[in-house]
Amino acid sequence: MSTIKATVFTCGWYHAGIRDFHLAMLREHADRSPISIVRIADGRDRAAIKAENARFGAARTYVFRSKGPILRNLAKLLPIFPLFVLLVMLREGRRGQLITHDGFLFWLIPSFLLRRAQLFAHDPEPHESAERPAAARFRRRYFRFVYFVKRWQAIVVGSESNRAVMLAGSCASPVVISPFPRFDASLFEGDAQIPELQGARGYILFFGRVDIYKGVCDWLLANPDLIASRQVVIAGEVIDTRVRAFADRVTLIGRFIKPEEVPRLFGGAAALICPYLTATHSGIPDLGVSFGTPVYVSRIPYFEERYADVPGVSFMDALAGAMR
Repeated sequence: MSTIKATVFTCGWYHAGIRDFHLAMLREHADRSPISIVRIADGRDRAAIKAENARFGAARTYVFRSKGPILRNLAKLLPIFPLFVLLVMLREGRRGQLITHDGFLFWLIPSFLLRRAQLFAHDPEPHESAERPAAARFRRRYFRFVYFVKRWQAIVVGSESNRAVMLAGSCASPVVISPFPRFDASLFEGDAQIPELQGARGYILFFGRVDIYKGVCDWLLANPDLIASRQVVIAGEVIDTRVRAFADRVTLIGRFIKPEEVPRLFGGAAALICPYLTATHSGIPDLGVSFGTPVYVSRIPYFEERYADVPGVSFMDALAGAMR
């Protein structure tokens, strides 16, 4: 039985991997005819987003757009989107809510409004990041408040190790485990070319936001012979700028990868690497398995707990031999 008690799934930042997580969570609970409420900050077509959510089980989808720097920042600082959510829930006659990503939006809402809201904790323990120091400090303090001080119906985590982190921090809310929803190829439709690849195949791929805790720079520094003998593709927004020093030795696609570009990106890869230094969860290994791409993960607690016996997933120390 699912530990998630919700028929409304709310996403305060419907972009990139959070979009994938929200859709995967909808699919896991499609038997409840869930309502989906999402916030976007760009010009995507509302009808397309509604159709996408319907494909994953949403009975109805409501889209709140906060486009442009002024409205985007107002939506972060003021409870505009949460009030929109509340109005939708009243209109729909729904009460139980799972917040798949808060998007820095819910901290002003009084606790009595959240008694039927569960929050998924993506990062119970903040990772080392290359963000500007002030932004990193704010993020740590914000999540400390939201996860450990603010009272919710429950905090939802994806693994036993994450639950241990929450309990060790004296979380004010009940902590329940709901396995991280399955990421697979069905999350991505389309077959768009990626200009930067120029038709290349057989490369080693890192996919996702490039930050310190994901270990990309450390892996590149430790494997000069491998990156000299095989093409390495780093695909995703670059936060850890140290990686740019390798731009003459790797194919660096330092931007957001559109959903329609993902199938071709994975289809051309000989291996997908996740050399993370820390992780609370990740859907990337499952995505690689679904596309049929051999996956290599680092030996950290979450990956050891989740992927030790999963076919198609090996540990990073087996990569060099496999690429010979």
